[in-house]
Amino acid sequence: MNFAYTRGVFAVALASSALTCVAAPAMAQDADSEAAVADSGDIIVTARRRQESLQDTPVAVTAINAAMIETKAAVNIGDLAGTAPNLIITNQNSGAAAANLSIRGLTYADVEKSQEPTVGVVVDGVFIGTSTGQFFDFFDIEQIEVLRGPQGTLFGRNTIGGVINIRRTRPTGEFGVKAEVSYGKYDSLATRAVVNIPVVPDIIAAKLFYFHNETDGWYKQFQDGRSRGFGNNENFGGSILVTPNDSLDILLTGEKQVQKADPVVSNLTNSTELFCGFIPAIECNRNNRGDLYTVFGDPNVSKYSAPAVTAEANLRLGGVTLTSVTGYRTSTESQTQDFDASSVDLYYVLRGQDYKQFSQELRAAGDLGFGLDYVVGAYYFSSSYDLLQYTRL
Repeated sequence: MNFAYTRGVFAVALASSALTCVAAPAMAQDADSEAAVADSGDIIVTARRRQESLQDTPVAVTAINAAMIETKAAVNIGDLAGTAPNLIITNQNSGAAAANLSIRGLTYADVEKSQEPTVGVVVDGVFIGTSTGQFFDFFDIEQIEVLRGPQGTLFGRNTIGGVINIRRTRPTGEFGVKAEVSYGKYDSLATRAVVNIPVVPDIIAAKLFYFHNETDGWYKQFQDGRSRGFGNNENFGGSILVTPNDSLDILLTGEKQVQKADPVVSNLTNSTELFCGFIPAIECNRNNRGDLYTVFGDPNVSKYSAPAVTAEANLRLGGVTLTSVTGYRTSTESQTQDFDASSVDLYYVLRGQDYKQFSQELRAAGDLGFGLDYVVGAYYFSSSYDLLQYTRL
C-alpha cells in the first residue's frame, strides 16, 4: 500500500499587550537585549513562535531546561512524565522508538502512519509527522516546552492536545566536550558524548554528537530462561552554525537514528478469551502482577533506520526577523511481533514500512509598537509511506 499526504497552512497571529496584560518582547531582539533577559533570571520560551519571558506568555506552558533534565536524570522523552501537569508518555513497542503521548486526556497510542496524533512533537522547529522516532534522547537538550491545549494557530493540525517543543543545543564556538557513561542492571549500557569545535572563530562553529543505549532486557523466556526484550539504539550526527555577521545565522544539522530491538509481548490471556482454549494451560490465568515478565512467545526483531536533515536561517532586518526552517526526514523499519504471546503460533505479524516527510516554514516576526507584536508565516508539509504487512493467523 502507498499513501501520501500534503498540507499547506498560512497563519497570521497578532498579540496585544492590552489583551494579555503583558508586553511580550518580539523575536527580533538584539544580542544585548537577549543577554539582559538571560541575566535577569527569566526563562525564555518560544511557545508563540517568538522569544519572550515565560512569565509574560499567556499560554499553558511548562519549560524544562537542561539543568532540570540533568537533575531528574532524564534519559529520553518518557522521563518527562510527571514533570509537566496533565502529561503522560509511554513507549509503544509495536513501533521503533515510538512514543504514546497524552496531554489533558487527549491521546494517540498507535504506530499507524495513516492516523493523525493529537499531540505534536517539534524538534528544532521541525514537526515530526509520525509517532515512530518520537522517543527522543535527552542528553543534548537546551530546553523543552510542554504546551497544553490546542496549538493549531501557530503549530498547525495534529496539535489539539498540545505540543512538546524540543530545542537542542547549538554549537558554542568554543572547544568543549560533554560525555557520560552509565551501566546498570540487565547489562544496560549508555554512552553519550557531545563535542563542540570552533572552525572559524566567531563565524563557523561545529558540534558532533553520539548517543548509544543498549540492554539485554528484563524479561525471561519461560522455555529456557534466556533474557528477552533486548534493545540497541544509536543516534549520531553533527551541526554547523554559520554567523557571518550580527544580522544572519544559519544552522545546518544532519543526523541518523538506528535501532534494533526485541518488542516483547507479555501473556495476559485468561479463561474468558478465545486464545486460552488453544494454548497450554500454564500460559492462561497467570499472575500478571508478580510474574508479568515471564514470556512464552517467539523472539521478535525490530529494525529502524532514520536519517534526517534540518536547516534553519534567521535574518534580522531592523525590527523584523525573517526565519526559514527546512526539514527532511526518512525512515525504514521492519518488525516482527508475536501478538498472541504464547508458545503456540496463533497470531504473528511482519510489518515493513518506508516513510519520508518534507516541511518548509517561512515566517516574519516583529513589533509594530504600541504594545503590538506579530508573527506571520507560511508552512508546507508533505509526507508519504509504503506499508507491506504479512499476518499469520
